[in-house]
Amino acid sequence: MSKRSMCQIAMVAVVVFLGCALPASAQAKKGDSEVQLFASFSMAANEAGSAQGDIFGNYGLFATDHVQVGGGPTISIARGNPVNVTFGINAFTRRYFGGSRVQPYVGGEFFMFDVTDPDFSYANALFGVKNYLSERAAIDFKGGYGFLIKEPGSAGLISFQIGLTVLF
Repeated sequence: MSKRSMCQIAMVAVVVFLGCALPASAQAKKGDSEVQLFASFSMAANEAGSAQGDIFGNYGLFATDHVQVGGGPTISIARGNPVNVTFGINAFTRRYFGGSRVQPYVGGEFFMFDVTDPDFSYANALFGVKNYLSERAAIDFKGGYGFLIKEPGSAGLISFQIGLTVLF
């Protein structure tokens, strides 16, 4: 799949999520917690053969009504022979906009894809849209672009993630 095709798919998904906006309010309040389960696809911006999939679970806490911080474990599955599976960690902060069922956000993430190799760590800028299915459950779609912290001038990392979240 070409980069252009992936970008087109991402744009369609964002439009669909924004088009599903319902007038009912669904938003987190300061002190709310959230459990998140995500799956992602990423690749180096200049190398289509670098495909990688990740599964991660996060815990997030709303520091204010619109700012969330959190993190959790990551399982990465990288293309190769043999397939490479690693365990890592991530941390994030997000700033949400609006108070409807569809909430866009921007943020930043830190990913250490392999705890045994801290040199394989990325910093990402991200944008996303959370679409609440109910007052407490949402589908979260986000995209990001990041760089290898050890070599900021190296090829960037493009990522697309989709997940389910539950507030409590």
